[in-house]
Amino acid sequence: MDGLTLKQRIFVKEYIEHRNGVKAALIAYDTGDYNTAGMIASENLKKPKIVEVLNLILNQEALTEEFLVKRLKQIIQKPKEGDGVSTSAMSLVSKWRGYNSSKVKVEPSELPKSPEEIEVMLKRMRKTTQKLSVGG
Repeated sequence: MDGLTLKQRIFVKEYIEHRNGVKAALIAYDTGDYNTAGMIASENLKKPKIVEVLNLILNQEALTEEFLVKRLKQIIQKPKEGDGVSTSAMSLVSKWRGYNSSKVKVEPSELPKSPEEIEVMLKRMRKTTQKLSVGG
């Protein structure tokens, strides 16, 4: 961790432990303000030296695709626990590990023109919504 300040080293240690930039910044930078901690975490996670150290440590821990998927699922299922910094960090780690997928552009199909077509579309949407809310 050469080249990092004491606070940055603590941030890295806490980030690895909690996998949450805001928590790490709250501890390392002795602040009680979540907005300030979020800004610090965001800035730290963009600094090349910190990114390099995190990359080395995370590679040593054999961070797997399975872990990333599990953690992202937790963030999605409990959005109050998954803040933007945490999600951004997971995205960065995913990119570092080469798990980023190519973006697919989705074009909407032609819009229905008649009331009957609109009703058919609405029925399909309601059916899909019911399936999603029931779980399958």
